[in-house]
Amino acid sequence: MTVDPPGEPPDHLSDWFWTTVETVCRDPDRVDAALIAMEPGDLERLHRQLWEAVVELLCDPFTPYLPDSEDGAEDVAHWVVSRGRAHYHALWARPETFPSWRPGLPGLTVGQVAEAHHRRTGRTLEWDWD
Repeated sequence: MTVDPPGEPPDHLSDWFWTTVETVCRDPDRVDAALIAMEPGDLERLHRQLWEAVVELLCDPFTPYLPDSEDGAEDVAHWVVSRGRAHYHALWARPETFPSWRPGLPGLTVGQVAEAHHRRTGRTLEWDWD
């Protein structure tokens, strides 16, 4: 993974990814239903890019601002990504504004995408935070 300069969000996350996140998260009560409606290949693609987006928020330049709990940091990172591209980019511009807690529903998590894929295909998507 390449390290981008502070203030610059990674540019490898696709337009498809951000459109999908914003569509899936439009109604927080229907995230699971929206995921189940997706094709397995799209779920795999979403899973991979969501994982990348979340992990990038758990590294510099955000490290000094992360919640003390690793689980809490992951929850907040999922919440940030679930808010969409504009919110994600705004945070990269001002890392010190990284929230210390997630103020609302998580929206979309790597685990939810993996679960939806498993329900659709019976196969497990592998992922690791390391």
